[in-house]
Amino acid sequence: MVILITMEKYIGKERTKTKKRKKRMRKMDWRMRNLGVRRSIEWFGLLSYIRSLLQLLINWVLKRLFQRKFLT
Repeated sequence: MVILITMEKYIGKERTKTKKRKKRMRKMDWRMRNLGVRRSIEWFGLLSYIRSLLQLLINWVLKRLFQRKFLT
């Protein structure tokens, strides 16, 4: 990493500036994309969690109903 920086200094400072700016832009873009992906994943996880809870509740209710039917 240090070697690259020194080499760039010898080649010219203007180029490093543009390169750095490009790098920063790419980093920002990647971060934004990542945030979007992470948010969607969280939302999906939440939905699946709710669904699983509902399923558990329904199963429990059905079991109780069947037990009562068989008992009476």
